[in-house]
Amino acid sequence: MKHLKEFFSSRPTRKFVKGDVLMHQDESSDDVFYITDGYLKAYTIADDGDEKLISILGPGDVINLEAVFYQKHSHRYYYESLTAGSVYIQDAPTLMKELSKSIEIVINLIRYVMTRNDELSQTLDNILQAKSDAKLVNYLALLVQRFGTEVSDGVIILPFPLSHAQLASMVGTTRETMTVQLRQLTKAGVIKPVKSGLFRNRQSGFEINLEKLREFTDV
Repeated sequence: MKHLKEFFSSRPTRKFVKGDVLMHQDESSDDVFYITDGYLKAYTIADDGDEKLISILGPGDVINLEAVFYQKHSHRYYYESLTAGSVYIQDAPTLMKELSKSIEIVINLIRYVMTRNDELSQTLDNILQAKSDAKLVNYLALLVQRFGTEVSDGVIILPFPLSHAQLASMVGTTRETMTVQLRQLTKAGVIKPVKSGLFRNRQSGFEINLEKLREFTDV
């Protein structure tokens, strides 16, 4: 949202590299981050020690907005970078004072929060799907809607790597099942592993054929 970016653009900038943890679960901080570049994952650690992916965040997202409205608010998740990037930073008390002077920015923040809540509701609806293969294609469609970059006519790539384990945790299935489903989608021409370009390791991305994806999903 243009107005939010303009509002945060005068704040100090912090750069991060892949693997940086900007916020830790159960800790508290007054810092509010506006992502200008790059991608982060929000996740928690389950009792068995496995990482459970909650959501992906990218340019235009605001992190720790709760600190503006709740004192001693602790983070529910870890926020770790999937790629290099940068954020604008503003402490919550100062941000609250400035928000009180601008109803326009408050309205834009409300609009942003409502948009994110709608996306989280779509993700929850998807997780409650009975079939795991439907969960995967619907989740890919949601990622394409929000983050997809068209690299050629009808071919989309996600600008961050996701492992089989991360995708499995997001749709509530096992890594082994996810590997089988990704293999099936590859055979059907929906996805194609990226062998060069943005990603060159096992946690690579893949190209997504938009027309084929539409045949498999109701999102």
